Order: sequence, then structure tokens, then C-alpha cells
Amino acid sequence: MSEYLQISPEGAVESTRPPFRFEIAGRRFELPALDSADVPLPLIPLFLILSQADGDVDAIDADDKMRIAAAFITYLETDQPKLWAVIKRQKQPIAWVNGLIRQWGEHSKLDPKQPASGD
Repeated sequence: MSEYLQISPEGAVESTRPPFRFEIAGRRFELPALDSADVPLPLIPLFLILSQADGDVDAIDADDKMRIAAAFITYLETDQPKLWAVIKRQKQPIAWVNGLIRQWGEHSKLDPKQPASGD
């Protein structure tokens, strides 16, 4: 007969960074910092892709950018329906999603790096 191991949480993560507070079309919203313990589980792939690119969003390939946008839109639809309703009413909602992702990453200290040449 096989024995089962007991699993317990390990390596608690502290939520020290303040939430990302922003306004779109006169409505105020708040999301947790991407590098906090409060990051929503569906967004962990987004965080991992951004952190692997050292925050250089422009260096992420088109496939990963699409994965990031898809994960984020899915999160918005299910967990942030009021925010999604505001974004999808904007002209060019995907551009709003991309801008929100970039600014959320910057707030979470996943800042896009400037090119070394200054270009």
C-alpha cells in the first residue's frame, strides 16, 4: 500500500509592495502588485514571462506577448468584470490592455529597460 506525503505551504511571500491603483474613463480600479503574494494565480504565467525578459517588454517575442494578453484578458473577464467592461468599451481595447499590462509591470518594478544605445 502506498503512503501519501503531507504537503504544507513553504516559503511564505510577503505583500510589501502597494497595490497598483489606476483610473480608466473616470472609474478607479486596484490590482495587486505582480510581484506580491496577492498576485492572482491565473497571472503567474504573465509574471514569469515578464520576469524572464528582465522587464524588457519590447524584447518579448510576439507569441509570448499574445500569451500575456490572452492570460490577462481571461483574468479580467473572470475576476475583474467591471474593469473588463470599461476596457472593452474603449476604442482599441487591445491597446488599452497592452498599456495596462505595461504600466502594471512598471508599478510592480518590472520596468522595461532602456536600450543601452539610448535609441
